[in-house]
Amino acid sequence: MARMTERPFVQTAKYVLPPLVVDVARWLLARRRLPRPGAVRTHYEVVPTWRPPREGIGTYDRTKRPVEVELAVPMVRDNLEALTRINISEGKLLDFGCGNGHYQSILAACPHTTQWCYTGVDLRPAFVQWCRQTYPGIQFETAEEGAPLPFTDNAFDVVLASGVLQYIEDPERTLVELHRVT
Repeated sequence: MARMTERPFVQTAKYVLPPLVVDVARWLLARRRLPRPGAVRTHYEVVPTWRPPREGIGTYDRTKRPVEVELAVPMVRDNLEALTRINISEGKLLDFGCGNGHYQSILAACPHTTQWCYTGVDLRPAFVQWCRQTYPGIQFETAEEGAPLPFTDNAFDVVLASGVLQYIEDPERTLVELHRVT
């Protein structure tokens, strides 16, 4: 029987993965027996040309799920933990890329953020309309990518941009605008 030479396990990604994905991958790899320390190398490349995400190939859950269901999502728990470290009892939060507005319910249920004023903004008018109908009395606005946000300077204490920046064509410009309103 021929002996196989040990080759390192190499992972190449064409996109920058969010920390949650990287952490899960590390956890899964840690459970495997690797031949030797240092046998896993991760290499990330930035794709030279940006392409917008394709829509219509899957479905997006716009349902209003119970907070208990939302808290079962690791990224939601991590974001909530980070928000509870902000030492303000009453603040104004902008949820950039709010999608189905689920963070409104989560923040309202968390003792640390109950008194925070929530505002959601999304690039998709249909999502904003759905949020306005689902959460009456909460401010939701439509924004246009690359355009100024419809808010004054320093309008918010905190900006939450969870799972959205990787889909923005010009994240640096977006971050400058988020900084302006914070």
